[in-house]
Amino acid sequence: MLEACSYDITGEISQLEIPTEEGVNYIKDGPPIPKKVMFEKFVDDLFFGGDTAEEARSSKEFVTHFFKGHGLITDPLKDLTTCHGGREELHDDGHLLGYTLALDKDQLVCMFSGYMPAEQCDKRRACAILSSLYDPMGLLLEVDMAGRLIWRDICATCKEWSSILTVELIDRLKLWVRQVEEVVANTRTQRFVELAEKGIIVSTDASNDAWGVDISAQVTTFR
Repeated sequence: MLEACSYDITGEISQLEIPTEEGVNYIKDGPPIPKKVMFEKFVDDLFFGGDTAEEARSSKEFVTHFFKGHGLITDPLKDLTTCHGGREELHDDGHLLGYTLALDKDQLVCMFSGYMPAEQCDKRRACAILSSLYDPMGLLLEVDMAGRLIWRDICATCKEWSSILTVELIDRLKLWVRQVEEVVANTRTQRFVELAEKGIIVSTDASNDAWGVDISAQVTTFR
């Protein structure tokens, strides 16, 4: 938990080695201590989970109370509550890990802010269009790679940002934009995927310079 601190935590650690009466009373005066706490920190996001909504709520209340005692305040306006299968009550879509999260069905949606290029398009505008597909987890990796191939060919012929693309490159860019718009509009990826009945593929490779591990699962993309 102390990893979330933005200052030197050496003193905090030494103080936690022997609980003080003040600290014990602070915990006792807070929310009930849950029997099981599911808590993960992802960069600057805090995740609280559980087998039920009540377990997740109990974990959040206890951990945020603990954080508050160390001066770490979480902003309620940034809270996002979702659950497997979706939520029935009316609410706006949220945002999670760089994606739009459809809370009614608990599905992730990629974001694309690009536009169809004009009949004449320079390298700078093409770069803006191709970089407008935001997919940090690679849910639409094939579409993103197709855009990278177009960008490679653009750079091979256009050396200046003001260089005008050839008709062939503009046609390929237009086709890519149409494909992205269709895929983003129709493709949904379930946030929670139950892997108990699905196989996990682990691939490893190594050399004198580096090593890598790729873990993938055979999951279904929801439409």
